[in-house]
Amino acid sequence: VVANGEKEDERETITLSYTPTPQSSSKFDIYRFSLGDAEIKDKEKLANDTDRKVTFTGLVPGRLYNITVWTVSGGVASLPIQRQDRLYPEPITQLHATNITDTEISLRWDLPKGEYNDFDIAYLTADNLLAQNMTIRNDITISDLRPHRNYTFTVVVRSGTESSVLRSSSPLSASFTTNEAVPGRVERFHPTDVQPSEINFEWSLPSSEANGVIRQFSIAYTNVNNLTDAGMQDFDSEESIGVIKNLKPGETYVFKIQAKTAIGFGPEREYRQTMPILAPPRPATQVVPTEVYRSSSTIQIRFRKNYFSDQNGQVRMYTIIVAEDDAKNASGLEMPSWHDVQSYSVWLPYQAIDPY
Repeated sequence: VVANGEKEDERETITLSYTPTPQSSSKFDIYRFSLGDAEIKDKEKLANDTDRKVTFTGLVPGRLYNITVWTVSGGVASLPIQRQDRLYPEPITQLHATNITDTEISLRWDLPKGEYNDFDIAYLTADNLLAQNMTIRNDITISDLRPHRNYTFTVVVRSGTESSVLRSSSPLSASFTTNEAVPGRVERFHPTDVQPSEINFEWSLPSSEANGVIRQFSIAYTNVNNLTDAGMQDFDSEESIGVIKNLKPGETYVFKIQAKTAIGFGPEREYRQTMPILAPPRPATQVVPTEVYRSSSTIQIRFRKNYFSDQNGQVRMYTIIVAEDDAKNASGLEMPSWHDVQSYSVWLPYQAIDPY
Protein backbone atom coordinates (compact mmCIF):
# COMPACT_ATOMS: atom_id res chain seq x y z
CA VAL A 1 0.00 0.00 0.00
CA VAL A 2 1.37 3.41 -1.01
CA ALA A 3 0.41 6.50 0.97
CA ASN A 4 1.03 10.06 -0.19
CA GLY A 5 -1.19 13.09 0.39
CA GLU A 6 -2.05 16.62 -0.72
CA LYS A 7 -0.97 18.26 2.53
CA GLU A 8 2.16 20.38 2.41
CA ASP A 9 4.20 17.99 4.57
CA GLU A 10 3.09 14.99 2.48
CA ARG A 11 3.80 16.25 -1.05
CA GLU A 12 7.48 15.20 -0.83
CA THR A 13 6.90 11.90 0.97
CA ILE A 14 5.91 8.34 0.07
CA THR A 15 5.13 5.80 2.77
CA LEU A 16 4.99 2.12 1.85
CA SER A 17 3.06 -0.38 3.95
CA TYR A 18 3.63 -4.07 3.28
CA THR A 19 2.35 -7.46 4.38
CA PRO A 20 5.12 -9.80 5.53
CA THR A 21 5.89 -12.92 3.56
CA PRO A 22 5.24 -16.02 5.74
CA GLN A 23 8.53 -17.56 6.88
CA SER A 24 6.98 -20.97 6.35
CA SER A 25 6.81 -20.40 2.62
CA SER A 26 10.09 -18.58 2.10
CA LYS A 27 13.31 -18.00 4.02
CA PHE A 28 14.96 -14.60 3.54
CA ASP A 29 16.88 -11.97 5.48
CA ILE A 30 15.59 -8.56 4.41
CA TYR A 31 13.04 -6.63 2.40
CA ARG A 32 14.51 -4.17 -0.10
CA PHE A 33 12.57 -1.13 -1.37
CA SER A 34 13.48 1.08 -4.33
CA LEU A 35 11.85 4.07 -6.07
CA GLY A 36 13.77 3.56 -9.31
CA ASP A 37 15.69 6.82 -8.94
CA ALA A 38 19.48 6.73 -8.84
CA GLU A 39 19.50 9.78 -6.57
CA ILE A 40 17.31 8.08 -3.97
CA LYS A 41 18.98 5.40 -1.89
CA ASP A 42 17.19 2.08 -1.55
CA LYS A 43 15.79 1.20 1.86
CA GLU A 44 15.89 -2.16 3.63
CA LYS A 45 13.97 -3.75 6.48
CA LEU A 46 14.79 -6.92 8.39
CA ALA A 47 12.47 -9.80 7.77
CA ASN A 48 11.49 -9.94 11.44
CA ASP A 49 10.97 -6.15 11.82
CA THR A 50 7.49 -5.60 13.23
CA ASP A 51 7.29 -2.02 11.88
CA ARG A 52 6.01 -2.74 8.41
CA LYS A 53 6.20 0.79 7.02
CA VAL A 54 8.94 2.42 4.95
CA THR A 55 9.00 6.17 4.31
CA PHE A 56 10.93 8.00 1.58
CA THR A 57 11.33 11.76 2.08
CA GLY A 58 12.81 14.64 0.10
CA LEU A 59 11.03 13.57 -3.07
CA VAL A 60 9.89 15.75 -5.98
CA PRO A 61 6.21 16.82 -5.90
CA GLY A 62 4.27 15.64 -8.93
CA ARG A 63 6.88 13.08 -10.03
CA LEU A 64 5.98 9.52 -11.02
CA TYR A 65 7.97 6.90 -9.11
CA ASN A 66 8.49 3.23 -10.01
CA ILE A 67 8.23 1.37 -6.71
CA THR A 68 9.96 -2.02 -6.50
CA VAL A 69 10.04 -4.47 -3.57
CA TRP A 70 12.22 -7.63 -3.23
CA THR A 71 13.03 -10.13 -0.58
CA VAL A 72 16.75 -10.85 -0.26
CA SER A 73 18.38 -13.96 1.13
CA GLY A 74 22.18 -14.27 1.29
CA GLY A 75 22.57 -11.59 -1.35
CA VAL A 76 20.14 -13.26 -3.72
CA ALA A 77 17.03 -11.23 -4.59
CA SER A 78 13.62 -12.61 -5.35
CA LEU A 79 11.48 -11.64 -8.27
CA PRO A 80 10.35 -8.04 -7.72
CA ILE A 81 6.90 -6.71 -7.05
CA GLN A 82 6.43 -3.42 -8.90
CA ARG A 83 3.90 -0.62 -9.10
CA GLN A 84 3.82 3.07 -9.96
CA ASP A 85 2.61 6.02 -7.98
CA ARG A 86 2.82 9.77 -8.35
CA LEU A 87 3.17 12.45 -5.70
CA TYR A 88 0.62 15.26 -5.62
CA PRO A 89 1.93 18.41 -7.33
CA GLU A 90 2.50 21.65 -5.49
CA PRO A 91 -0.33 24.21 -5.81
CA ILE A 92 0.18 27.73 -7.05
CA THR A 93 0.39 30.42 -4.37
CA GLN A 94 -0.65 33.58 -6.24
CA LEU A 95 -3.28 34.38 -8.86
CA HIS A 96 -3.43 37.86 -10.42
CA ALA A 97 -5.42 39.60 -13.15
CA THR A 98 -3.03 41.35 -15.54
CA ASN A 99 -5.71 42.89 -17.75
CA ILE A 100 -9.48 43.32 -17.45
CA THR A 101 -11.94 44.55 -20.09
CA ASP A 102 -15.71 44.25 -20.34
CA THR A 103 -15.52 40.77 -21.92
CA GLU A 104 -12.03 39.46 -21.10
CA ILE A 105 -9.86 38.80 -18.07
CA SER A 106 -6.17 37.89 -18.39
CA LEU A 107 -4.77 35.80 -15.53
CA ARG A 108 -1.23 35.01 -14.43
CA TRP A 109 0.11 32.85 -11.61
CA ASP A 110 3.40 31.66 -10.16
CA LEU A 111 5.06 28.43 -11.28
CA PRO A 112 4.98 25.70 -8.63
CA LYS A 113 8.09 23.76 -7.73
CA GLY A 114 8.34 20.12 -8.66
CA GLU A 115 6.91 18.47 -11.75
CA TYR A 116 3.58 19.12 -13.45
CA ASN A 117 1.96 18.74 -16.85
CA ASP A 118 -0.60 21.53 -17.10
CA PHE A 119 -2.98 23.86 -15.30
CA ASP A 120 -6.76 23.52 -15.08
CA ILE A 121 -8.62 26.86 -14.86
CA ALA A 122 -12.31 26.59 -13.95
CA TYR A 123 -15.07 29.20 -13.49
CA LEU A 124 -18.84 29.55 -13.71
CA THR A 125 -20.23 31.27 -16.80
CA ALA A 126 -23.02 33.86 -16.74
CA ASP A 127 -25.42 30.96 -17.41
CA ASN A 128 -24.13 29.20 -14.26
CA LEU A 129 -22.34 26.51 -16.27
CA LEU A 130 -18.91 25.20 -15.34
CA ALA A 131 -16.24 26.14 -17.88
CA GLN A 132 -12.77 24.61 -17.84
CA ASN A 133 -9.61 25.59 -19.71
CA MET A 134 -6.31 23.70 -19.84
CA THR A 135 -2.94 25.32 -20.49
CA ILE A 136 0.73 24.47 -20.07
CA ARG A 137 1.58 28.16 -19.60
CA ASN A 138 1.24 30.10 -16.38
CA ASP A 139 -1.06 32.68 -17.97
CA ILE A 140 -4.33 32.65 -19.86
CA THR A 141 -6.93 35.06 -21.26
CA ILE A 142 -10.57 34.13 -20.63
CA SER A 143 -12.88 35.58 -23.30
CA ASP A 144 -16.62 35.79 -23.98
CA LEU A 145 -17.39 37.03 -20.48
CA ARG A 146 -20.33 39.28 -19.61
CA PRO A 147 -19.73 42.93 -18.70
CA HIS A 148 -19.85 44.04 -15.06
CA ARG A 149 -19.96 40.48 -13.71
CA ASN A 150 -18.00 38.99 -10.83
CA TYR A 151 -16.14 35.82 -11.78
CA THR A 152 -14.31 33.43 -9.47
CA PHE A 153 -11.45 31.55 -11.12
CA THR A 154 -9.95 28.40 -9.64
CA VAL A 155 -6.54 27.11 -10.74
CA VAL A 156 -5.45 23.50 -10.14
CA VAL A 157 -2.00 22.13 -10.99
CA ARG A 158 -2.14 18.74 -12.73
CA SER A 159 0.63 16.17 -12.97
CA GLY A 160 0.37 13.10 -15.18
CA THR A 161 -2.43 12.02 -17.46
CA GLU A 162 -5.49 9.82 -17.20
CA SER A 163 -3.38 6.92 -18.50
CA SER A 164 -0.34 7.50 -16.26
CA VAL A 165 -1.63 8.19 -12.74
CA LEU A 166 -3.17 11.68 -12.73
CA ARG A 167 -2.76 13.80 -9.61
CA SER A 168 -4.17 17.29 -9.00
CA SER A 169 -3.04 19.86 -6.48
CA SER A 170 -5.23 21.66 -3.98
CA PRO A 171 -7.02 24.59 -5.69
CA LEU A 172 -6.38 28.31 -5.42
CA SER A 173 -9.19 30.77 -6.24
CA ALA A 174 -9.50 34.50 -6.83
CA SER A 175 -12.42 36.73 -7.89
CA PHE A 176 -12.36 39.56 -10.44
CA THR A 177 -15.05 41.79 -11.97
CA THR A 178 -15.28 42.67 -15.65
CA ASN A 179 -15.63 46.31 -16.65
CA GLU A 180 -18.86 48.08 -17.50
CA ALA A 181 -20.11 48.29 -21.08
CA VAL A 182 -23.04 49.88 -22.86
CA PRO A 183 -26.30 48.20 -21.81
CA GLY A 184 -28.24 45.76 -23.92
CA ARG A 185 -31.46 46.53 -25.78
CA VAL A 186 -34.56 47.26 -23.71
CA GLU A 187 -36.56 44.04 -23.78
CA ARG A 188 -40.12 45.37 -23.54
CA PHE A 189 -41.30 48.78 -24.78
CA HIS A 190 -44.98 49.44 -25.46
CA PRO A 191 -47.69 52.04 -24.70
CA THR A 192 -50.18 51.59 -21.89
CA ASP A 193 -52.38 54.56 -22.83
CA VAL A 194 -52.58 56.63 -26.01
CA GLN A 195 -54.34 60.01 -26.15
CA PRO A 196 -54.39 62.41 -29.11
CA SER A 197 -51.50 64.54 -27.82
CA GLU A 198 -49.71 62.28 -25.32
CA ILE A 199 -48.64 58.68 -24.90
CA ASN A 200 -47.77 56.63 -21.81
CA PHE A 201 -45.04 53.99 -22.17
CA GLU A 202 -43.92 51.03 -20.09
CA TRP A 203 -40.52 49.34 -20.48
CA SER A 204 -38.18 46.85 -18.84
CA LEU A 205 -34.49 45.96 -19.05
CA PRO A 206 -33.44 42.55 -17.65
CA SER A 207 -30.68 42.72 -15.07
CA SER A 208 -28.66 40.37 -17.27
CA GLU A 209 -28.60 43.10 -19.95
CA ALA A 210 -27.66 46.01 -17.68
CA ASN A 211 -23.91 45.51 -18.28
CA GLY A 212 -23.18 48.04 -15.55
CA VAL A 213 -24.94 50.61 -13.41
CA ILE A 214 -27.88 52.06 -15.36
CA ARG A 215 -27.79 55.86 -15.21
CA GLN A 216 -30.96 56.69 -17.16
CA PHE A 217 -33.44 55.74 -19.88
CA SER A 218 -34.00 58.11 -22.80
CA ILE A 219 -36.91 58.17 -25.24
CA ALA A 220 -36.40 60.04 -28.52
CA TYR A 221 -39.37 60.71 -30.79
CA THR A 222 -39.73 62.02 -34.36
CA ASN A 223 -42.74 62.91 -36.50
CA VAL A 224 -42.28 60.87 -39.69
CA ASN A 225 -43.98 63.61 -41.72
CA ASN A 226 -42.11 66.52 -40.13
CA LEU A 227 -38.59 65.82 -38.95
CA THR A 228 -38.43 69.13 -37.10
CA ASP A 229 -41.19 67.85 -34.82
CA ALA A 230 -38.83 65.80 -32.65
CA GLY A 231 -37.53 65.64 -29.11
CA MET A 232 -36.05 63.54 -26.34
CA GLN A 233 -37.05 62.92 -22.75
CA ASP A 234 -34.88 61.36 -20.02
CA PHE A 235 -36.12 59.15 -17.20
CA ASP A 236 -34.46 58.02 -13.98
CA SER A 237 -32.81 54.60 -13.89
CA GLU A 238 -35.42 53.35 -11.41
CA GLU A 239 -38.37 54.34 -13.60
CA SER A 240 -40.14 51.87 -15.85
CA ILE A 241 -43.05 54.07 -17.00
CA GLY A 242 -43.15 57.52 -18.55
CA VAL A 243 -45.29 59.91 -20.58
CA ILE A 244 -44.45 61.93 -23.71
CA LYS A 245 -46.63 65.04 -24.12
CA ASN A 246 -47.26 67.83 -26.63
CA LEU A 247 -47.62 65.51 -29.60
CA LYS A 248 -49.79 66.30 -32.62
CA PRO A 249 -53.03 64.35 -33.03
CA GLY A 250 -53.28 62.35 -36.23
CA GLU A 251 -49.51 62.36 -36.82
CA THR A 252 -47.33 59.24 -36.88
CA TYR A 253 -44.33 59.20 -34.54
CA VAL A 254 -41.37 56.87 -34.15
CA PHE A 255 -40.32 56.41 -30.52
CA LYS A 256 -36.88 54.99 -29.66
CA ILE A 257 -35.78 54.05 -26.15
CA GLN A 258 -32.20 53.46 -24.95
CA ALA A 259 -30.62 52.61 -21.61
CA LYS A 260 -27.38 54.30 -20.56
CA THR A 261 -24.42 53.37 -18.35
CA ALA A 262 -21.25 55.32 -17.65
CA ILE A 263 -19.86 53.94 -20.92
CA GLY A 264 -22.72 55.23 -23.06
CA PHE A 265 -26.07 54.41 -24.64
CA GLY A 266 -27.07 50.90 -25.63
CA PRO A 267 -28.93 49.85 -28.80
CA GLU A 268 -32.40 51.24 -29.50
CA ARG A 269 -35.79 49.61 -29.18
CA GLU A 270 -38.32 51.22 -31.57
CA TYR A 271 -42.08 51.68 -31.48
CA ARG A 272 -44.25 53.41 -34.13
CA GLN A 273 -47.58 54.98 -33.22
CA THR A 274 -50.16 57.06 -35.07
CA MET A 275 -51.78 59.42 -32.61
CA PRO A 276 -55.60 59.21 -32.52
CA ILE A 277 -58.02 62.04 -33.35
CA LEU A 278 -60.97 62.49 -31.00
CA ALA A 279 -63.81 64.99 -30.62
CA PRO A 280 -62.70 68.39 -29.32
CA PRO A 281 -62.86 68.82 -25.56
CA ARG A 282 -66.08 70.34 -24.21
CA PRO A 283 -65.80 74.14 -23.99
CA ALA A 284 -66.09 75.88 -20.65
CA THR A 285 -69.64 76.21 -19.34
CA GLN A 286 -69.50 80.01 -19.42
CA VAL A 287 -68.75 80.02 -23.15
CA VAL A 288 -71.90 80.79 -25.20
CA PRO A 289 -72.45 82.26 -28.66
CA THR A 290 -73.39 85.94 -28.94
CA GLU A 291 -76.57 87.03 -30.76
CA VAL A 292 -75.77 89.54 -33.51
CA TYR A 293 -79.08 89.89 -35.40
CA ARG A 294 -82.63 88.58 -35.20
CA SER A 295 -85.61 88.71 -37.53
CA SER A 296 -88.89 86.84 -37.72
CA SER A 297 -87.19 84.04 -39.61
CA THR A 298 -83.47 84.57 -39.02
CA ILE A 299 -81.07 84.58 -36.12
CA GLN A 300 -77.43 85.53 -36.63
CA ILE A 301 -74.90 84.54 -33.97
CA ARG A 302 -71.17 84.92 -33.46
CA PHE A 303 -68.65 82.70 -31.65
CA ARG A 304 -64.88 82.67 -31.36
CA LYS A 305 -62.60 79.98 -32.78
CA ASN A 306 -60.74 79.72 -29.50
CA TYR A 307 -63.92 78.45 -27.85
CA PHE A 308 -62.80 75.04 -29.20
CA SER A 309 -59.40 73.44 -28.52
CA ASP A 310 -57.20 71.62 -31.07
CA GLN A 311 -55.96 69.37 -28.27
CA ASN A 312 -57.64 66.27 -29.72
CA GLY A 313 -57.02 67.20 -33.35
CA GLN A 314 -57.37 70.23 -35.57
CA VAL A 315 -60.95 71.57 -35.65
CA ARG A 316 -62.00 71.52 -39.32
CA MET A 317 -65.70 72.50 -39.21
CA TYR A 318 -68.47 73.60 -36.87
CA THR A 319 -72.02 72.38 -36.47
CA ILE A 320 -74.74 74.70 -35.15
CA ILE A 321 -77.78 72.97 -33.73
CA VAL A 322 -81.00 74.99 -33.57
CA ALA A 323 -83.86 73.61 -31.50
CA GLU A 324 -87.19 75.09 -30.47
CA ASP A 325 -87.54 75.47 -26.74
CA ASP A 326 -91.13 74.43 -26.07
CA ALA A 327 -90.61 74.47 -22.35
CA LYS A 328 -91.23 78.24 -22.16
CA ASN A 329 -94.75 79.84 -21.99
CA ALA A 330 -95.42 81.30 -25.43
CA SER A 331 -98.75 82.96 -24.48
CA GLY A 332 -98.94 86.60 -25.47
CA LEU A 333 -96.73 86.03 -28.50
CA GLU A 334 -99.69 85.21 -30.83
CA MET A 335 -100.19 87.29 -33.96
CA PRO A 336 -102.97 89.99 -33.43
CA SER A 337 -106.34 89.35 -35.12
CA TRP A 338 -108.31 91.78 -37.37
CA HIS A 339 -110.44 92.80 -34.44
CA ASP A 340 -107.36 93.51 -32.30
CA VAL A 341 -105.91 96.09 -34.68
CA GLN A 342 -109.10 98.14 -35.09
CA SER A 343 -108.23 100.25 -32.07
CA TYR A 344 -104.91 101.40 -33.55
CA SER A 345 -104.57 104.39 -35.82
CA VAL A 346 -101.85 102.49 -37.65
CA TRP A 347 -102.66 98.88 -38.01
CA LEU A 348 -100.05 96.37 -36.90
CA PRO A 349 -99.53 93.15 -38.77
CA TYR A 350 -102.44 90.88 -38.00
CA GLN A 351 -103.68 87.45 -38.74
CA ALA A 352 -107.15 87.09 -40.23
CA ILE A 353 -108.47 83.64 -39.62
CA ASP A 354 -112.05 84.35 -38.52
CA PRO A 355 -114.80 84.20 -41.17
CA TYR A 356 -116.84 87.34 -41.86
